[in-house]
Amino acid sequence: MSSLLDVAFSQPASGWIGLRVTAPGVLYEDRFSRIYPVLEQLCGALCDAASGVQSRRAIFLLEPAELELSFSPVEGEEARLTADVYPDHRRSPEARCSRAFELCAHRAALVLPFWRALRRLQTCLPAADFERGWGEPFPEGAMASLAHLVKPMSAEESNSTAVHHLISRSGQYRCRILERPGGLLQVRLQRWTEEVVPEVGKIAEFWEDVSIPVTLTDERARAVDLANELLEQHDPADPR
Repeated sequence: MSSLLDVAFSQPASGWIGLRVTAPGVLYEDRFSRIYPVLEQLCGALCDAASGVQSRRAIFLLEPAELELSFSPVEGEEARLTADVYPDHRRSPEARCSRAFELCAHRAALVLPFWRALRRLQTCLPAADFERGWGEPFPEGAMASLAHLVKPMSAEESNSTAVHHLISRSGQYRCRILERPGGLLQVRLQRWTEEVVPEVGKIAEFWEDVSIPVTLTDERARAVDLANELLEQHDPADPR
């Protein structure tokens, strides 16, 4: 499922990891320390969100401020992600907080970008180097639990049939036109991505979804036009 949300973590260094969250109207960047077990908390919160229930909190220690993420079910398959910044650890009724951002979307469109970012973080360094940079191992068990719940979220995609695809002139982007159950056509934009670990080399290469609004149509010609527009917008080497 295409998503409006994009999430990225930096490599751990000296007990800190950078976080970047982007979406239409949203750009949040900061870095957090390892004092709290936030990676495990985030996996747990995402497990709750994937299950359609109110999530546990994931608290990122910004020192001294804290970023608190939570997912709440809204209606049907919709969920709300809220991100609040508190000046410190206090959560009394008088505690001040500011809303960093809030997003409401299909729960898969909120969960999958975080899961992919965690997966990239998990593989960005050899395990020993990750532990050395972060100060503790990556939470493999919590990540495995999350992966188990995330897998069914791609069921709709696997039930869709690719009827056409277009590749940009640079070869870095492609659009896939998928026929979903019911006959609607969905246009998905993807970017060629290579994951490289220092001193190890390339460990993976794949087409990764680019965050765009879900695009549906019942006309094939219109789907092709939309795909061409997306390729032109995202790839400067593709003047169409």
